[in-house]
Amino acid sequence: MKKLILFLFVFSFFLFPHSFAHAQDTVDLDAVLANLESSEAPSITQTQEYFKARVLRVDESGVSPVSNGPYQRLTILITSGSYQDQSFGIEYGKSFEISTNQLLSEGDRIVVNKVMIGDEVSFAVVDHYRLNALLTFFGIFFILTIAFAGKKGFRAIIGLCISLAVIIGYIVPSLIHGNTPVLTCLIGALGILVVTLFLAHGLNMRTVLSLGGSLITLGITVVLAYYFVDIAHLFGLGSEDAFFLQSDAQNINIKGLLLGGMIIGVLGVLDDITTAQVAVVAELKRANMQFDYKELYKRAIVVGKEHIASLVNTLALAYAGVSLPLLLLMYINMTTNLWVFLNGELIAEEIARTLVGSLALLLAVPITTLIASYYFGKQLHVAESGHEGHGH
Repeated sequence: MKKLILFLFVFSFFLFPHSFAHAQDTVDLDAVLANLESSEAPSITQTQEYFKARVLRVDESGVSPVSNGPYQRLTILITSGSYQDQSFGIEYGKSFEISTNQLLSEGDRIVVNKVMIGDEVSFAVVDHYRLNALLTFFGIFFILTIAFAGKKGFRAIIGLCISLAVIIGYIVPSLIHGNTPVLTCLIGALGILVVTLFLAHGLNMRTVLSLGGSLITLGITVVLAYYFVDIAHLFGLGSEDAFFLQSDAQNINIKGLLLGGMIIGVLGVLDDITTAQVAVVAELKRANMQFDYKELYKRAIVVGKEHIASLVNTLALAYAGVSLPLLLLMYINMTTNLWVFLNGELIAEEIARTLVGSLALLLAVPITTLIASYYFGKQLHVAESGHEGHGH
């Protein structure tokens, strides 16, 4: 679930492409590049100005003598910004290697950035333009959520937006400013839990009990994360991202970032477990008001064990799915024994992350079930609407 997280906020900074129109201003990039071989070669400056564009036509395809890979000469139409509705000739894949999967076709929407070759303006392909596709999928997700879950689904989507706002608006800036990663992530996690739980499930006793189980489990997660990272001698430097981050932002505690990431990673499934177990206990009590807390726990934990059985693979498969290309690359290029491969910090970090998260989620089941059983075991009435009544 790790990778849904930023696109909702990116959408607010982009507009849909405008209507396409051909323009007369076309730059002959080949003629410009030919000047590079002369003694008066112009300077090349790649700017940070980005534009949306559309491929009007593929003028030439072949193999680049420089990169020895696929090469295309394209005519593109800029569809946003100060060069909107102007067309340009560009070369794609000539000076750097691209794969056949990256080749472009007429009509493809792309992102380009401005390149100054002396006084001439040209553009370089940065990536495909994907925001329209992401918006489409989000629309499908939104419609189906509302269709199947109604008002609760709508509140859950708002909760998702709030979660992303907390991560992007509070956690990330705080970490960049050098604040303690564990404390920052813990505060952010508490905010996400409180707001999203009550928003999605309403202000009632079931939600309060779910929150109690979630907070206790979150505390256990912090302890487990500290313990695992300490005994395994992990420093958060197992990935290339962490290495570059340490170089670019030396005030960030990389080891603390690893711990904070474990805390945030648990949140996605934690509220699902706690709310489900509280609901099971409440419905058991409503079905038979004679059940005391011992009977409620005994029956509800049976459902909890089924939940645990499905949870064992949840985080492991999620992390494996995200890391699959890296795992394949490392395995193909592995020249050491398997135990040395597993002992490496990159793999050890993922194992520790998976185990910490899975242990916390496993413990959430009996903890939440016990809290809910104790509360509902003393009740003489449980309202059908889910708003629990007090004993009378």
